[in-house]
Amino acid sequence: QGYIEMQTPTLIRNPFGADAKPFETDGYYLRIAPELELKKLVVGGFDKIYEIGKSFRNEGLSQKHNPEFTMLEIYTVKAGASLSDVMIQIQELLTEVILRVKSGLFVNKINWAEFSMIKMSTDFDELKIKHPAFLTGFSADESPLAASQNGVALRTELYVGGMELANGYVELSSPDDQFANFQAQGVVDTDYINALKVGLPPTFGVGIGIDRLIMLLTDRNIKEVI
Repeated sequence: QGYIEMQTPTLIRNPFGADAKPFETDGYYLRIAPELELKKLVVGGFDKIYEIGKSFRNEGLSQKHNPEFTMLEIYTVKAGASLSDVMIQIQELLTEVILRVKSGLFVNKINWAEFSMIKMSTDFDELKIKHPAFLTGFSADESPLAASQNGVALRTELYVGGMELANGYVELSSPDDQFANFQAQGVVDTDYINALKVGLPPTFGVGIGIDRLIMLLTDRNIKEVI
C-alpha cells in the first residue's frame, strides 16, 4: 500500500511516547516508543511510514508484560484524518493477519469477524473482554499526543483476549497545545515542538504489540513468544 519502513533511534534524549517508566542511561533513555521520531519524519515529507522495532518500559514482569518488546507503529497522512480511519486500519490489518494464519491456533477461539465498540467507564475490566472491542472515550488530559474534541481524545485502544493489543489516534498538530501537554507531563521535546512548528499534516497513527499478537495466535504467555 505504499508504506515505507523506517528505522529510528533506540537511545533518545527525551523519554516520551507512552505513559510508562523508562530505562535511563548516562544522558539518554531507552525509547518507550518510536512515535516522536517517526512523526518528525512525517513532517519531513513521508506520508506513509511504519517501523517494527524494540521498545523498552521499566515495569514489572507478568504473563502479558515484558520490559523489552516488539512494536509495530504506522503513520498515515490523510486529509480529514479521523478516529474511524484509526479503527479501520487496525481492523483491516489484523483481519489480514488472521486470514493468513493456519487453522487450529488460538485464533479460532476468538470471533475476529466482528469488532465491537465500548466507551471508557469506571467499571471497565479488560480481563472480561474476549472478542475484539475498541475502547473510546479517553479524556484529552490522559492523551497528550492525541488530537481532541470537546475534551475527549480522538483515540482508541483495541482489547481482545483479556488484554490491550493495539492503540491509535489522530495526531495533535498544534505546537502550542503540544508544548502545554509536554509541560504538564514534565518533559519537553524541543526538537519535536520545532518540527510541529514546521507543520505536521493531518495524520493518524496506529501501534500494535507484535508479541501480544503472537500470544493470541498461539495461546502462549509472553515469555514463551519473545
